[in-house]
Amino acid sequence: MKNLKGIMIALTVLFLVPLTVNAQNDLQAKIKEGTVVLDQDYAIDETTTIASGMNVIIDLNNHNITATGSAVDAFSNYGTLTIKGNGVITAQGAAITNYPGATATLDNGEYLSTGWYTIKNMGHMTINNLKFGNNLNNGASLIANGYYGSASSDRGQSESNATLDSVQMTINGGTFTNMNNSCNVIKNDDFGNLTINGGTFTAGSDNVNNGNPVIQNWHKAVVNDGVFNAPNGFAIINGHWNDEFGVGELTINGGTFTGRDGVFADNYGATNGKGVLTINGGTYNGTVYTEHAYSLVLNGGIFSDKNVQPTSNDVEVYSVIGSDQVIIASPEDLKANVESNVIKEADIDSETLNLIKSVVKEDQKLGAFFEINLFNAVEGLNVEQIANATDKIKVTLKLPELEKISEGYTRTYYMIRIHDGKADVLDVKVNNDGTISFETDKFSTYALAYKDTKTADAAKQEVKNPNTIDAAAIYITLFGVSAAGALGSYKYINKRKENI
Repeated sequence: MKNLKGIMIALTVLFLVPLTVNAQNDLQAKIKEGTVVLDQDYAIDETTTIASGMNVIIDLNNHNITATGSAVDAFSNYGTLTIKGNGVITAQGAAITNYPGATATLDNGEYLSTGWYTIKNMGHMTINNLKFGNNLNNGASLIANGYYGSASSDRGQSESNATLDSVQMTINGGTFTNMNNSCNVIKNDDFGNLTINGGTFTAGSDNVNNGNPVIQNWHKAVVNDGVFNAPNGFAIINGHWNDEFGVGELTINGGTFTGRDGVFADNYGATNGKGVLTINGGTYNGTVYTEHAYSLVLNGGIFSDKNVQPTSNDVEVYSVIGSDQVIIASPEDLKANVESNVIKEADIDSETLNLIKSVVKEDQKLGAFFEINLFNAVEGLNVEQIANATDKIKVTLKLPELEKISEGYTRTYYMIRIHDGKADVLDVKVNNDGTISFETDKFSTYALAYKDTKTADAAKQEVKNPNTIDAAAIYITLFGVSAAGALGSYKYINKRKENI
């Protein structure tokens, strides 16, 4: 019975945790079960392969996988692979090679390579919130998306079998640091279609004379957001070399780009007169060179280079107020931006203050003073101050703390505007959220005045309830009249009794 009981317990445990890798099972063998939850670190000398048609989920579960063999990839994916959880995957080859037709999703964790690309993608891959790095002298880009065009660099795959949409990579966030001198953080190569929605990308070269770029694009890429730093080189390089799968089309809609040597440069050997880099938005710190093998289209963006010029007649360059930056935008992008500041009475010049007080009535009080200014702004950056608007604009301010309103009174607010030596009184609306609003087309110094008025109900209450002294006099008089009447009645009754 004891042996039977032990067997039953063992079978129960095995049934409850059939998908957990343990020390007795080989990682490659356990992959076949579909879902793997690591319970120990693994050192492997051969690549772990996910075959075509397999759907595998690996939870690192705070454990590490290290491929120790020379030039060995930690994972070779031909099927569908999801890796999630915290842990480190390290290889002398790629942490992951994603082969043609394969799909990989990487969530969390850290990926490192000491001798090749950390990620080589020739299929479809999604990267979410990961940390990537590599060895200082591993001689390769951190991430390669697409084909290089040689068997040795493409793990024996032929790009002649690729199609225009067969290589897709989407990056939604993470930290990407390439320590290798002169190589890229991300290389979007032949057939590569790349979309970046966020993340921090750093070309971490320690060679100040040969800095590496952040993004090298040969085919098609779109950047919507992220931070891209090249402290020793160019932030972006782009170029065309093939009309079909190396078209050199890069579009940037947002993000922050910093390059010591400049923001944009050319791929070495790029075709002259083909390819396009289109800038619709983003922030660019560094020199903007406009002469390139490809066409540079500047439709928008914020630039530290004040000499930058738009390449279209539909946009203009505006200087950002209070900054050393300029912004390229269409006049249609300009939006009204009202800014208000509370100021002290002591900060107002005597002429303006006298004008304010000249329109304040005896039953009114001054509550606060404001400087209210109107700007044209692009993406929240002020580029032009406007003293007189063509139309009235609604201004909403937080109601300042004033003396408490006495019970039985209501308060009416007025806004006094001083503009071009003239004082005007504007109507004010009180909002339910503790703000006040008014409309104006002139912007300068304002003062908030108010008047407290007794409510109609309170006034009626005073009439119905005269003051204590007057009421007492009335009560005494009525008492006297009543007493006199009672005395007269008493005498009359007694007199009649005497006559009976």
